[in-house]
Amino acid sequence: MILLEQCGLNEIKVSDQLVRAANAKNEVVDKLEYDKGYQERLGTRKKENEQLHKKTLEYKSNMHEKTKQFKEQLRDHELKRKPFNAKINEQSLANATAYKNRK
Repeated sequence: MILLEQCGLNEIKVSDQLVRAANAKNEVVDKLEYDKGYQERLGTRKKENEQLHKKTLEYKSNMHEKTKQFKEQLRDHELKRKPFNAKINEQSLANATAYKNRK
């Protein structure tokens, strides 16, 4: 009753009030649906981030292992090459000494 009297005083039609009420209701319903969808999207994004984080950790772990293996291989190759390098250095020194003595 009070609303009807206010409508009459303010010269606003009841149908306009009904339209405004329906629009306000639709806005609230849309906001609630968006909020519900937001929670679902947030959950999906969290799962995606967890998977990406897991893959990143796996990648870093794999790269660490590969680097470790490469360093071990390099060390092994250097150890195998030391006698050869020593022989080359000895031969080079001998050749340099022989060349120096020739002059």
